[in-house]
Amino acid sequence: MAGQHKAANIVHFSRLSEEGYRWLREDKAGWRSEGEALHIAALPGSLWEDSNNARNILIRSEGLAGAVRLEVEVTLAPERNSEQAGLLLYADDDNYIKLVKELVNDEHVVVLAVEVQGATRVLSLVKMATDARTIRLQLDWSGNEAAARFLESEDGIWTEMGRYAGLEAGAFKPGLCSHGGGETPARWAAFTGLQLTDL
Repeated sequence: MAGQHKAANIVHFSRLSEEGYRWLREDKAGWRSEGEALHIAALPGSLWEDSNNARNILIRSEGLAGAVRLEVEVTLAPERNSEQAGLLLYADDDNYIKLVKELVNDEHVVVLAVEVQGATRVLSLVKMATDARTIRLQLDWSGNEAAARFLESEDGIWTEMGRYAGLEAGAFKPGLCSHGGGETPARWAAFTGLQLTDL
């Protein structure tokens, strides 16, 4: 994206606790760090509505302040509808916004969705133009507004997903999620290059 930003804060997956990250509903067999990648199994479960049983949600303990961009590269080849992986701005199980790669009606899509006080809403659903296993996701936060986009090819052209205003400033924490799949065989999402940049 155009514009000058400060240097990115790269998250080192090999020392998550030291960098202030924690697991929500941790299943230790369902995640691992290898080199520069974090692998999270897309296990059964969901954050949607009153389900609130998704495992291995990675959340930074400290909330966001000021204007920040979250960016990550995610690799996932979902085979079950609702199987997904991506970025979160998370306050609690009933208040979050997510930008995920997902299988919906047997199509590979990118979804921007929000849940506020338990009320869910899909803000944008965009069918991917390619069958790329790996895409980049960006989620910007400023004040009480979030804006999202994704990149699925090497042409450098980002697809805008839209904006959402109305989130409570200061309450949301950056995170990652991978869920909605089967217990066995588990499919794994690989995350690389998670970074936070002041805008």
